[in-house]
Amino acid sequence: MQSAKKLKSEIRRLEKEIQKRSMRIREGSIFNSPALTPGGQEEDGAALLTSTRVSNFDSLDKDSDLDRGQGSRRPVVKPKDYDGKSNFEDYKVHFELCSDVNGWKEQEKLQFFLVQLQGEAVQFYRDMPDSAKTDYQKVCNLFQVRFGSHGQKDLYRARLRIRKRKQGEPLVELAADIRRLINAAYPDMPPEVKNELGSDYFIEALDNAVQRTVVRRRKPTSLEAALKVAMEEEAIMQLEASRKGPNLVASTGETSHMQQMLNDLATQVSQLNDNVQQLMQNKVEVQGSHVASGETFDMPFGNAEEVELDYDQEHLPLSTSADPDAVPQRRIRRMPAWTKDYDMY
Repeated sequence: MQSAKKLKSEIRRLEKEIQKRSMRIREGSIFNSPALTPGGQEEDGAALLTSTRVSNFDSLDKDSDLDRGQGSRRPVVKPKDYDGKSNFEDYKVHFELCSDVNGWKEQEKLQFFLVQLQGEAVQFYRDMPDSAKTDYQKVCNLFQVRFGSHGQKDLYRARLRIRKRKQGEPLVELAADIRRLINAAYPDMPPEVKNELGSDYFIEALDNAVQRTVVRRRKPTSLEAALKVAMEEEAIMQLEASRKGPNLVASTGETSHMQQMLNDLATQVSQLNDNVQQLMQNKVEVQGSHVASGETFDMPFGNAEEVELDYDQEHLPLSTSADPDAVPQRRIRRMPAWTKDYDMY
């Protein structure tokens, strides 16, 4: 009898619980209410739903990771694109590292390599022989010849000679680019020689004459040493430029004044040279006109004495006679004594 009463009370309790949960479901509050677990313990509804979603997503992710028809997973690390404008050796190192991380085989390497091609690189692949397009190693060898440093040594050497520091470019980036150009221009050169050569090209690439002179005087034997000296000198120059004391202002003003004086002096010297040239030209023209006309004149300086001068009729017409057979005459002119030893005309 008592057991029947207990059973009825348990049924009523379960009915009330069912009604209560039905109302919560209709009101949308099931996610905030506790739920019974298979072990009989209560668990938060939102946590239960979240865990269910995560498990479902994990299973979907595993399914989607499989490539269609290949059975391989998606790349963990995606390689960068290649357009043929950079050194192919550098890109191949990057691509091989990505391939190792992703665990690609030869055929997968070829597929992902071709997908990353852009611009001129795509055009080059399209022009390849059909026999080489399906072999990863053959494709890389052809790209090495076309876009590698061995096929463009002269180009990289020319870029190295004209390389100058750009406005606002950090010294570290300049040194890194110099090193890259040297490795591409001289791939077979020993490393110690490359390092010393990089120091010279780095100094020449500096855009500040004072900084360039200071670094050259320190005689760095490597690119790293030249970079260190240049950075120290640049820090000092920036510190001095930030100072606004009277000494710096006075020094700057004095330098500008001296430069202006030098410019004025150079202008005056140039004008004097022009005047002297003009005077000499006028003197020659005047003396030539006197000789051509056969005039006799006294020099206003020196001890004058009579000097006989012969004139060639072919060059200096001494007579005004119309007779072409006229004999040239000898004339007497008073000239300074010191002119005996000189050919004045």
